[in-house]
Parts: sequence; structure tokens; C-alpha cells
Amino acid sequence: MSPDSPPAEPRTARRRIALPVLTAERFGRIWLLGLLAIFVTVFFYLMRFFITPVIIAAVVAVLAWPLQVGLVRRLRGRAGVAAFISIVVVVTLVVVPMYITFGLVRLEVVRLFTIAEGPFLAWIQSSSDSMAVQLAAWEEGPVGRLLLSEPIRQLSLPQPDLTATFENVFGTAGNLAARVVNRTSSGAFQLLANLFIVLFTMFYFFRDGERIVARLRYLSPLRERYEQLLLDRLVSVSRATLRGSFLIGLIQGGTGGLLLWLTGVEAPMLWGVVMIILSVVPLLGTWIVMYPIGVVQLLLGNVWQGVIILLVTAVLISTIDNVLRPRLVGRGAGLHDLVIFFATLGGIAVFGVMGFVVGPILAAITLALVDIYALEFKSQLERTERGPAEGMLHMLPIDEGEPGGESGSSVGTSGQGAPDASGAGTLP
Repeated sequence: MSPDSPPAEPRTARRRIALPVLTAERFGRIWLLGLLAIFVTVFFYLMRFFITPVIIAAVVAVLAWPLQVGLVRRLRGRAGVAAFISIVVVVTLVVVPMYITFGLVRLEVVRLFTIAEGPFLAWIQSSSDSMAVQLAAWEEGPVGRLLLSEPIRQLSLPQPDLTATFENVFGTAGNLAARVVNRTSSGAFQLLANLFIVLFTMFYFFRDGERIVARLRYLSPLRERYEQLLLDRLVSVSRATLRGSFLIGLIQGGTGGLLLWLTGVEAPMLWGVVMIILSVVPLLGTWIVMYPIGVVQLLLGNVWQGVIILLVTAVLISTIDNVLRPRLVGRGAGLHDLVIFFATLGGIAVFGVMGFVVGPILAAITLALVDIYALEFKSQLERTERGPAEGMLHMLPIDEGEPGGESGSSVGTSGQGAPDASGAGTLP
């Protein structure tokens, strides 16, 4: 050690950890973030009932945005008037046809119930008569005589009252039907209220959409490319979900309903709407309705009707789903079919009928955030020192009888496979 060199620090010296100083500015920021978190949570709790209508309004506004832009250009920048016209167009093209369709479906349901009421009551009467005959025969049998014998009666065992059982069953069914009617009435009112909220919100999305997006991007601390990735994913999923799923369901349900009408099946409009709803869910579809109807037609003796229904379903309607869904939904959304399947079912279970839109959008946001995470931490996620296969090979022992295998040796020491007896490496 030279005489000019500084003295070495003693080994017992402890490192000092610099703690952050809580300045007034830092305390103010912490206080602001705490208040913001509290009030955002309370505001979200207040607005939780309107989440689904707002998301639906945003999706429809994204789909109809080219119409709004064209109207603003023609009206020389009058965004409010253009938004009102866009709402009128959406109501005319979407809401009015849906209202007419559900009105026709309601009439078909009433007519179908009226037709089936007589045979159903006759079947119940015949079933009860046959059950009474079988019960009388059972009482005359050895088991019935044993159970109705005097020693068994002295045990005071509870005797089954079939009349009371049937009364309870039909009473429960009547209460259930009353609940369904009440739920349907309240559901219709709720549907109208949600429709008003959707249209009201959609007007402001049309009028102030650009400013809303600009404000959200300004408040977002993410990088610009990450914000653009989120927006692109949301737009693509919105278009693919409604334009894809709804269009596929409309084509399949319309084709199936038309086929049922041509073959003389009762309530074709009702079955068409059911098929449209089922077509929204991936891996399900019109086959759940069409194949059983075709089989029932064959069992009823309508051979050519049943054969036509089965053939057209297998050849045409299923082909529509297999051809259009990957192009309009899977590829357009950038999501795997399995993700869309679970997101759609989960969305319907949590958010109701319109969950087939909300579920895939939430899945798209989640996967977009995963992609952002992968881009942000790319250097930490990539492992270039050693591949997974080589890492496993280093952990494998080598038999002493193999050429080049010695006790305590390992396969490959520098990331390249150690040559074997033939001079070839194990893995590149």
C-alpha cells in the first residue's frame, strides 16, 4: 500500500440507507392520490348499474363512427345535429326491426301455447289415469299387500299422499309461472330504461367522442404506443364482436327460421330468434335447435321435412359458421376462439344478455395489458444465456457406459452440446 493511498474503511463500518424525505410536495401528492382512489371507488359504486349500457353505447358509437364523421363533413362541423341524425339511423336500422321481431315472437309464443295447451292437458289426464291404474295394480301385488298389511299399519309409518304431492307440484309450477311473468314485465321496463340510457350516452359519444378520447389519453400515464395498442384492440374487438357475432347469428338464425317456415314447422320466428341468441356463443349455434327439430319431424312421420332440415343444417348452416366466424370474429378480434368462448359465456352470466359484447371487450383489455407488460419487460423476459432444452440437459446425468460419459461430467459446458462418439452435438 502506497503512503499516498487513502486509508481503507474498517470492516465494521455499516452502510447507511438513505430514506426518502417526506417533503410537503410529496405528502400533497400522496394525499391527492388517496383522495382520488377513495372518490373514484365511491363514484364507481354509484355508477355500477350503468356500466353495461355505457359499454354498449361505446361499442355502437365505434361501429357507427364513420357515419358520424361523414355527417359532420356534410353539415359543416355541426357535431350535435350529426349525432342526432346518427341516433335516428341506428334506431331505424336496429331498434325498430328488433321491436317488430320481438312482437312477432310474442304472438308466436301465445299461439304455440294455445295449440299445445289442449294436447298437454289431455296428456296429463291420461298420465294420471294410467298412474292410478298402475297404483291400484301395485296395491294388489305382493309388495303392496305387504306394505298395506295390518302389522305395517300399526307401525304408524307415514303414508305417501299422491294427491297432495301433485297439488304441491302444480302449485309450485303456477308460482314459478307467475314469477316468470313478473320478471318478464320488470325485464321489459328495465330493457326500455337501458335502451334510453344507451341512446342518451351514444349521443354524447358521437358529439364529443374525439375530445373524450383525447382527454383519456392525456390522463393516461402510459406511453403513446401503449395507448394506441389499447385503442386499436378495443376497436377491433368491438367491430369483430358485433359485426361478426351478430352478423353470423343473423344469417344463421334467418336461414334456419326461413327453412322451418318452408317446411311447415310451428313458430319459425321464435326458433329463429333462439338460434340467433345461440349463435352468439362460440361452439354453440343453430344445430342445438335444428337437429332436434329435424329428428322430431322424422318421428312424427314428416320424412321429407326432417331430411331437408337435417341436410340443410349440416351442409349449409354449419358451413356458414365455420367459414365466417374465424374471419369476422377470431382474426378481427385478435383473440383465440377459446378466450372468446369463455369471455362470452362469462359476460352473459355476469352482465346479462348484452354480456356477449362486454365479456370479449374486457378480455381484450386484459390481453392488451398483458401485451404491454411483455413489451415493457421484454429484456427481463427474454433469456438468451441458455435455452430451456439446454437447461434440462444440464440437469440430466450421463450413464457411465456411454461414450464420453464419465462420473461427474455434464452434457455441454458452454451452451453447445458436447460431441458424442460420432462427433455430433446433442442440441444446437
